[in-house]
Amino acid sequence: MKPTIFKSYYFILFFVLTSSFSYSQVFDFYGNYIIQPEERFYPGKIVVKSNDTLVGSISLNYRVKEDFVALFDDGTQKIRITNDEITKVILEDKNGATTEFEKIEDSKLLYRILYYGNAKIYDSSSKPNDGSLVAGVFVVENNEVHNLFDFWSSGSKQDLITYINKRDNEKFKKRDFKNFDEIFAYIDK
Repeated sequence: MKPTIFKSYYFILFFVLTSSFSYSQVFDFYGNYIIQPEERFYPGKIVVKSNDTLVGSISLNYRVKEDFVALFDDGTQKIRITNDEITKVILEDKNGATTEFEKIEDSKLLYRILYYGNAKIYDSSSKPNDGSLVAGVFVVENNEVHNLFDFWSSGSKQDLITYINKRDNEKFKKRDFKNFDEIFAYIDK
């Protein structure tokens, strides 16, 4: 009986080690992204470099070989638009509030704009703004891009506060700011 149990463990170990799962995105043999039925599309607009505006349902930042694309559906056709062709994307949430996305410098991805003033603050989310931030927060100040991601921090709020503390030689804690809007305003002052 022990050899049968022993063999089943080998089978499970073999299956796990030889499988190549991708839970985030699925690709075909040629490296093209395959759209999954659970992909989240949002109503919105894509402004392309020719200043044309496409209106329909949009989902952002899908990898196709070496590029990233936006998936666009206007109800009659579904197409991929490479992020290199896009100037700006505006997505709407269920309440009609809009969120803008754009590239940062030479990046291939589109980033969500969280704040726009003297400084611009972005994160890596591909969804309309719901008041929360996603890891991968960026501050663009004085034509410099600051990637605030720190693996060892406790989150995006702490990353922003660490940035302020280093930039202004302060000693703020998370409790010193009630919300992200206060942090954004402090960074922009």
